[in-house]
Amino acid sequence: MIRLANVITHDGTFHSDELFACALLKRFYSSDLAITRTRDVDKLNIGLMDPNVFVIDVGGQYNFKMLNFDHHFKKHCKYWHNEKSLQMSSCGLVWTFLKKKGFLKKFNKSQLRSLEQRLIKRIDAHDTGTGKYGIWKPSIIFSGYNRSVNNDQQFKKALSVACDVLDNYIQFVISESRVESSFNKVSFKLIDKNILFVPERIDGLMKYVSKKTSAKVVIRPRLTEDNKELWVCESVFREKSEILLAPLELCGIDGELLKSITDIPGLTFCHSGGHLAICSDKESAILMAKLMVRSKSYSRIK
Repeated sequence: MIRLANVITHDGTFHSDELFACALLKRFYSSDLAITRTRDVDKLNIGLMDPNVFVIDVGGQYNFKMLNFDHHFKKHCKYWHNEKSLQMSSCGLVWTFLKKKGFLKKFNKSQLRSLEQRLIKRIDAHDTGTGKYGIWKPSIIFSGYNRSVNNDQQFKKALSVACDVLDNYIQFVISESRVESSFNKVSFKLIDKNILFVPERIDGLMKYVSKKTSAKVVIRPRLTEDNKELWVCESVFREKSEILLAPLELCGIDGELLKSITDIPGLTFCHSGGHLAICSDKESAILMAKLMVRSKSYSRIK
């Protein structure tokens, strides 16, 4: 059964924190929310006294039971229990409400922590100027929706985007969790300390490998559209780190020309960037990975 609910937030210039607070409510509480944007004192007072109305980022009160979630006054400031220097914005306050009330039960502890670290806490830190996260870069996208006229319509547009962004973060975190589970079940092996051989296809593998292993090159299978198995030899990207590349003379070449300048029989393609090569068999992929390690051709990721 859909819970009918109302939300009041402030009018005028809007920010990422109340946008995502509303997006969280639409995603987890009720998709059928009537949102009113106002600073009218009489309307706010009615909302503040109604236990069925969320008053977000406005109203001067924090009251969990009454669904009042303003964070702008010192006596109402709330901080993350595991990061005492990080003050919650309306986004963090609404997230905490949803978590305590059981609306986020679909996520395990690891997924909840990941969503908080990647999204919720970053929005809080950006809005309150506290904590260790600094500027949340996507905020410039949402601030760009503000206009001097017809701002309610712009708010609706920005909220729609915020809902999509939230869904994408959720999808990423769930996918990441599945990758971790799949990776732990696969009998992978490390070759020459730098090469990780993964015998099965795992969607989203590379980002997990970059964080959880020290490998510099990964060998993994890939299926073509006609269900033919190929083997990918791919560099592991890490921020502010050097990555191994294929020898320059092989980059951007495929087919017969590639075969004429290398002794790797199954090598069929080498990307112009040097970070990826495709082979017809795993033995050739292993040879290619070893060649990348031996060549010591590096590029630094900023």
